[in-house]
Formats: sequence, structure tokens, C-alpha cells
Amino acid sequence: MAKYRKSTAIVDAVQWTDKPDSVAEVEKLDCWTRPCPMPMVTFLTVYSGQIQLCIELWDWVIKAEDNQFYSCPPDIFAQTYERATEILS
Repeated sequence: MAKYRKSTAIVDAVQWTDKPDSVAEVEKLDCWTRPCPMPMVTFLTVYSGQIQLCIELWDWVIKAEDNQFYSCPPDIFAQTYERATEILS
């Protein structure tokens, strides 16, 4: 799981992909998942406490500093966030 920066906020974020280990990477954000029960649609439900979030394939799952979860489409994520490895090193 990598760190990403938006302005001055550092968040944890994982992109849900079609790779077999992708769901396990999402669950490293301290949540659990299961497929959405909608036929013929590729969604994943992310649960954390009272939060239930449906995300589409290729969306990013973001755990913010306040421990809230958000989804973000890949194009918006690329425009908004930068990888934080250089900042934290």
C-alpha cells in the first residue's frame, strides 16, 4: 500500500484492479470487502465500521487522515494526488 499526497494531506490509497491480489491490497486499509450483488456489473463493496462504499473497477479507495473512506475515479485521482514517497523519505 502506498502513500499519496493531496495538497498537504497524506492519505493511504489503493487502486482496485482486475489483478487477483487487488482485493487483498484494498483490505490492508483496515476494511473488508465483498462483491456488490448487482448482476453484470463489476463493483466491490468496501466496509469499515458503519461505512459502506461501492466502488467500480479501476477506482481508487482512499483512507483519509480522519479514517474515512472515499472512492475516486482514476482520472480524478491522477489530477489530484501525487505519490508521497519523495515527501516521506
